[in-house]
Amino acid sequence: KATKLLNTEPNTMEERLERALYINAAISTALKLMPLEVALQCPSVKWAIKQAECYMEGGTPSLDTLAMSLSAYVRLGPNAAAARTDALWERYTRVHDSDELCRCILRALCWAEDPCYVENTAKKCIYNEGIRAQYGGVIFVGVVSNPSMPKGYAWSLFKKHFQGVEKQWGSGTFRIQNIVESVARSLTGETQAKEFHEFFQTHPLPHARLAIHRAVEDIRLRTWLRSKWGVGTRLSSIFFPH
Repeated sequence: KATKLLNTEPNTMEERLERALYINAAISTALKLMPLEVALQCPSVKWAIKQAECYMEGGTPSLDTLAMSLSAYVRLGPNAAAARTDALWERYTRVHDSDELCRCILRALCWAEDPCYVENTAKKCIYNEGIRAQYGGVIFVGVVSNPSMPKGYAWSLFKKHFQGVEKQWGSGTFRIQNIVESVARSLTGETQAKEFHEFFQTHPLPHARLAIHRAVEDIRLRTWLRSKWGVGTRLSSIFFPH
């Protein structure tokens, strides 16, 4: 259905949301589950890269699908990977009036294949080095969902930069809760649930206490569901992303 919707113009809000849902899901699934050379042949991915190139050349983007389109561009666009991310970062520095556009760009930058680049992007937000603190949730959601990162990468990144995270967001409520729960979504298994819980016993975040408790419960629930219903690596990776 996503292929049929690529070149349609929605007339209602319902049609707009449905179109974005199917197209974004198709792009995300292709990038997560297919070899990149195979994903590049998918109509939705080809369309996404064209949309991203149009934006990079100064076109007006459709924000409904821009984050996934730019993610496809970061992974599979023309020129070298470093050139693509550098160009997209340069576009970010010139955006001054659209939080939604900034979120789309940052989400895409966090889908780079190089773990060092992804960490450096996160550090720019954690340490106030070019990315505003308000985008912290977007950054960690992007890191967690990046299919190229090693298993447990987001959790390792969080622990490595915990002091910076605590200083930047620890005194707030919503954003630190969002970050903690996002990171926890990358974890499964009783061992990781226990590690997650014990980490915050020695590294307390009082304003995220309930979020930490919910996150531990969610890790254990996913572990149980996976043991009961996870069938095959592809199916499991859809519902239980690493």
